[in-house]
Amino acid sequence: IRSKRAAERVVLEDTSGPSVMVLRPPALYGPGEHRLVPLFRAALRGVVPTVHPDGTLSILSGHDCAEAIARVIEVEPEARTLFLAEPKPYGRRQMAELVGEAVGKRVTVLPIPVPVLRAAAFGSELAGRLRDQPVAFTRDKVRDLAAPHQSCDPSRAMEELFWAPRDDFASGAKTMVQAYRAKGWL
Repeated sequence: IRSKRAAERVVLEDTSGPSVMVLRPPALYGPGEHRLVPLFRAALRGVVPTVHPDGTLSILSGHDCAEAIARVIEVEPEARTLFLAEPKPYGRRQMAELVGEAVGKRVTVLPIPVPVLRAAAFGSELAGRLRDQPVAFTRDKVRDLAAPHQSCDPSRAMEELFWAPRDDFASGAKTMVQAYRAKGWL
């Protein structure tokens, strides 16, 4: 199996065991999410590099994701895939500005062309090979980032799981700043 989608299909089509529901969360955020630290550090410097600043992104707090997973246990799961996210996607520029507000800085959004990202990812992979260390920033990751609109509609999950996200990124970003500072990450 070469993709998450293919694996989901196999699981959903297997009728030999209990019924399974696949949940697809988007990018998650929260006070323990260390992968977003560079974004907050960039905001502290006042410049946030962004791919497709006019694009959109669905996101969800880790807390809200955990609540949705818990709801699956309480309902009779049916073999289907549900998308999880905050009700409305955020503009990427809007997200950068919200992070700026959270750190107390007015930010400039710097558009980054996808070819520049590909070159940087190649360099990251090469450095990882030379050091014999895994790297997080890869050409596969760039493929994910290259899509200008990464959004989904969570309404079916909200309806079927009797669930709704309680958090929003604006307040979540402020909570993350407090947590990151307490941990010495900012």
